[in-house]
Amino acid sequence: MNIFVKRLKAVARTLPGDIPLERILRLVILAVFVGVVVYYAIGRKQSFTLYATTNSVAVNVTGDDPQDWELADASLCLRKTEDVTSKPETLAANPQCSPSFFVNAVEPPPEAEDTDGSEDTDGSEDTAAKTPAVPEQAFFEITWVEGTRLVINHTAGGPMTVDVTYEKPEPKNFSTFDGIPITPNSVLFFPRSSLATTEAVFLKGRVQVGNPVKSRTSFLLLNGSYEIRERLGLSSGPTLIAKGTLLPGDFVSLVDRQGAEIPTQMVLMPPARTSDRGFDIVATSPLRHSALLVDRIGAARTEITTRWMDRLASDALPLALSIFLGLLGASLGIAKSLVGPAPQSNAPKQSPSDKAPL
Repeated sequence: MNIFVKRLKAVARTLPGDIPLERILRLVILAVFVGVVVYYAIGRKQSFTLYATTNSVAVNVTGDDPQDWELADASLCLRKTEDVTSKPETLAANPQCSPSFFVNAVEPPPEAEDTDGSEDTDGSEDTAAKTPAVPEQAFFEITWVEGTRLVINHTAGGPMTVDVTYEKPEPKNFSTFDGIPITPNSVLFFPRSSLATTEAVFLKGRVQVGNPVKSRTSFLLLNGSYEIRERLGLSSGPTLIAKGTLLPGDFVSLVDRQGAEIPTQMVLMPPARTSDRGFDIVATSPLRHSALLVDRIGAARTEITTRWMDRLASDALPLALSIFLGLLGASLGIAKSLVGPAPQSNAPKQSPSDKAPL
């Protein structure tokens, strides 16, 4: 304690005697305030996380590494290469490969052969009870390559459909279905229960959730939310800065400062709540200067990003600075009180009339 008091006295003696302590503190507080405003006003890189239940999501696959799915009971309607410009029939309600446009890429499994000795060597039939063979669940490996565009839709009571196209008219590499190249405008079908079997499927790419609302629009976003994270001064990782709600019918995407869509990591899952509508997605973008673009019914297109006030309210740095300034002011006040007022000279001041005449 004595050491602390001695240090305070030493600090107090170094303070100018003719400058009030209040002025020093005001100057310090003003400098800190200006520094904090400038610090939080500088734009930072954001990471967005989207949570949505939707009937539709579109993904332009990105990344050098192929991305694999393994789905149960999937089927592929392979578009005929000689007729890729015609508009296909609506297949969501009737998941059959229309022979006018498609070839069924999956042949039905052959019937199980009789292996239980139903016929004896002498030609007589085996009278023992026959146990029917239980067919194994078929899993198919789908590989998506960069440049593939997927439009994933779901209709209530129906299967999941994936409309497959490519960004370039003549792609160098094709996505594959069990090794079969997927031609443009082909359609992949799988039951929504396949998502529960595999728990989740992953994709990396530029994501659009929902569809713009127009007359006779279907496959809309049902509900959702978003979170925005940034890396702040005293945080060890990205910190939650702001969050909000997505409304039914919203059409959302993630864009950079130039308005171009940015890649995200997306997880496709069965809906958490028991419902015959839609599926769940979680999409997360990397830290970069970005914004959430929202087209909403009855409102202008909106770009959602963070503000300096959001950063200020979410960071522990202002609180730490407040505590520091409070302790500094209290310490300087204690130091001044320990030293006491500055000593004044006891010699009488000489008045002008006492001066000797010239």
